[in-house]
Amino acid sequence: RKLLELRYSLLPYWYQLFVQASESGAPTLRPLWWDQADDATSFAHEDEFFVGPSLLVAPVASAGVKARKVYLPPGPFVDFHTGARLSGPTTVDVPAPFGRVPMFVRGGSIIPGWAPRQYVGEAVESTLFLDVYAAPVGTRGNLAYYEDDGASMAYKQGASSRTDMEFETTSTGSELRMQARTGSYKPAARDIRVRLHGIADKPSQAQVDGQDAQLSWDATTHTATVSFADSAAAHTVTFVHGAEGPTTPNVELSFSVTVPTNTPAGDIYLAASTAAWAPDSVRLARDGNQAMGVLSVPAGSVVEYKVTRGTWPTVEKDASCQEIENRMVTVTPTDETQSIAVTVATWGDLCP
Repeated sequence: RKLLELRYSLLPYWYQLFVQASESGAPTLRPLWWDQADDATSFAHEDEFFVGPSLLVAPVASAGVKARKVYLPPGPFVDFHTGARLSGPTTVDVPAPFGRVPMFVRGGSIIPGWAPRQYVGEAVESTLFLDVYAAPVGTRGNLAYYEDDGASMAYKQGASSRTDMEFETTSTGSELRMQARTGSYKPAARDIRVRLHGIADKPSQAQVDGQDAQLSWDATTHTATVSFADSAAAHTVTFVHGAEGPTTPNVELSFSVTVPTNTPAGDIYLAASTAAWAPDSVRLARDGNQAMGVLSVPAGSVVEYKVTRGTWPTVEKDASCQEIENRMVTVTPTDETQSIAVTVATWGDLCP
């Protein structure tokens, strides 16, 4: 029931995606690489997808599974359920209890929504929710919010409207700028409720159109909310807060790699899932047959890696010259550092 209500509450967002699909052919459900085709790792994750440009979903498709790994492509993200901010590319372990789907929102996004309902025509909507997601300073997000009556073909005769919006995170806070509504369609009288996600503490001030506004704060989900009456005029909503949101602390992975005595001279590297799987992702300082280095990753994440000498033909192999499985480490949230010892049997270019 909770998931169905979530689906209905996101119908205004879905509606924008269907408008885009009718205009450009862009699919409503998109693979991870749709907007970032230069991220090679995204192509390997086919059990996650984006709903539109903003909402990343990682469903659980096996019985009894209570958690799963989620790959986040490059860029800022906010956990849909907790409000915690993360930065991709990275792989994280995410709780997935029954009835809760792991979801992340791209930082800077504007997500329109309604209050939960049981069916589409249950009631005339009296509140439009605009959920905005904080991101690094300078990040901007845009939304062309389209509306019509949702039922008839009157939009073909021009009975529709559009409100252009821009959301920006600045050094002093966040600002949502809504342009004047255009078009002949007039929605019923309603309030607009702006909910800001992904900040660490309650904003010190909120304003609507330059006037101080009443602000509410949910410390559990790190969400700040202001409301005001909608009109066809332009509106500006400003939150004054620190630039940083709640983030997942980093853990330093300290690697100690032992290499074979016949290893040619030169540097040793890690190819890591947190660095787009480049064969020279992380350089290790080598001293004879030992190489050491540090990789900083978010607590709770899952890191896959292999050892190389800087290129894929030199990747490590097992003693029988077979390709080894990706090495993996789960980063515990309680330690500031983790020590990892690795022994390389041989190298790909030294195999017959």
